[in-house]
Amino acid sequence: MVLKDEVLDINCSFRRGMLPVTAIQLAAEANNFQMVSLLLDCGVKRIPKPSACNGKEHILEDDLRYNLFCGLASPAYLTLANRDPVMASMDLANDLQRVTEAREIRMTSVVLINIII
Repeated sequence: MVLKDEVLDINCSFRRGMLPVTAIQLAAEANNFQMVSLLLDCGVKRIPKPSACNGKEHILEDDLRYNLFCGLASPAYLTLANRDPVMASMDLANDLQRVTEAREIRMTSVVLINIII
């Protein structure tokens, strides 16, 4: 098999539009159990957790964070990449809530500043 013989770089990254994307991320977003399983069995690097919001991100960083959450939240990735998929989904929900709250605080601050000015 091509992946097992190390002919291909399973950790390669390319661009979808202007955003970087990996094979495991695409397989997870498509919820392709077979491909996610194959990539994980071959030792692919896991999808990284999105970085925390610092309030000064560019819109592309928001898009990247969204795409990472989509891959991490797919049923195929959750069940195959984690020993306890239920706990992993709870952790992911907490991470998403923190990102959302940070984003809402920033958006509220921008609106209030614009009203004051």
